[in-house]
Amino acid sequence: NNLKEKLNKLDSNPIIKHAKINKTLHPDIWKDGKLDPEVCEKLVGIVGFFLAEMNIEEFENFKLEDVIFTGSLANYTYTDYSDLDLHLIYSFSGDSEAEDIFIDLMLAKKTIWNLKNDINIKNFEVEIYTQTMDEDHFSSGVYSILDNKWIIRPVKREESNIDINKLYQKVEILSNMIDKAV
Repeated sequence: NNLKEKLNKLDSNPIIKHAKINKTLHPDIWKDGKLDPEVCEKLVGIVGFFLAEMNIEEFENFKLEDVIFTGSLANYTYTDYSDLDLHLIYSFSGDSEAEDIFIDLMLAKKTIWNLKNDINIKNFEVEIYTQTMDEDHFSSGVYSILDNKWIIRPVKREESNIDINKLYQKVEILSNMIDKAV
């Protein structure tokens, strides 16, 4: 694999340097094991802004089921380069063809919105994702913004066991996304 060969030639220190386990959840984001109320309020506002600006709620078959905060800032693996991953979980009641069109529409809307809006909280960029209730999402830290509670509480591990093959897979996915965007 050409990408794998290129990555192997790179000095791995920058990757390893940032792939660390922190002793606590990020103190600017979390207070006493819960999302900081100020951060939570801002995230709820961003979701409202997104839904209003994108006119999503006008679709009668759309229902926002939850908004989750996930990724490295919902875990012990955050770095200075982390972002706030905000996932809008929705359901769509309609025939499969209409649902497929709506899923594509949601993907386009969130992509445009993320490109158009540069929103930061506590010096971390906010990135919005949209996904259906049926779509798999794997993360060891998932927090419900709407219910203000952990869905999956992260577990602090003492050492980092980086699965280099999963890292290559993720880089490949991101590389393909960049190529398609360009």
